[in-house]
Amino acid sequence: MEKDLIEKCLPQLKEFRFKYQTNADEYVTRLWETFQILFWLDEHQSVIHYNFHMPKILKDWYNFNAHLYTLPYCDEEFHLATTTTCFTNASKYEYQSIKHLNLHVNSKYYSHLLEHFYFPNLDSLTITSTHTSIPFIEFINLSQLKHLTIESDSISSKQLFSQIFLHTINFQSLKLSWRLLTELTQNFSNQRICSILQKQIKSLHLYKRCTFKNEKDDQNPIEKLIEIFSENLEKINIEFLNSLCRS
Repeated sequence: MEKDLIEKCLPQLKEFRFKYQTNADEYVTRLWETFQILFWLDEHQSVIHYNFHMPKILKDWYNFNAHLYTLPYCDEEFHLATTTTCFTNASKYEYQSIKHLNLHVNSKYYSHLLEHFYFPNLDSLTITSTHTSIPFIEFINLSQLKHLTIESDSISSKQLFSQIFLHTINFQSLKLSWRLLTELTQNFSNQRICSILQKQIKSLHLYKRCTFKNEKDDQNPIEKLIEIFSENLEKINIEFLNSLCRS
């Protein structure tokens, strides 16, 4: 259909950018095969890349498990998982247009990500699930990152996120659970991480907040929070889900 439309109505077309996401994997495979002809590959130099996610990507990713697209990518947002299979080969340096990456770490295998992807210009990173430690620095230019969202209550490795904090120089906003914040800062005792957050974070969003008093420390957790982030914090959002939690 696209071929006929271009031949009949767009004879002067110089550039064709395309993305298509669906959960009908059998149909999308047949669709991808229709682009493997000379009209696309030679005449228009348009390689349609095909990524497949198994299992289906959940929540904000709309249950899409198949993704067709051209490069350079025609959108600023990209979805990726450690279970993503790439059926085509592309230069991993062709993802310069991506500003927002949604990464689902749902498998311990990630070497294929390092082979196929590199994101040099990310503005924001959202991580859902943290089942394994993954070397972000090998496929993301962390120095450009400004916004980080972690949609997980626990982490497999503190070093995993320490790596992000230590390599970001433009870091401005952070969204994560209260529990994870205390884990990453070792209950606010890790001076190096606390110092980085204090100097860089301007916007902080905490969710699943539980009010409790640490038996080993008489200082109120909110007082600690204010103490750590008081230097540059401009906006704070705390979601109270429980009035009392036991540790």
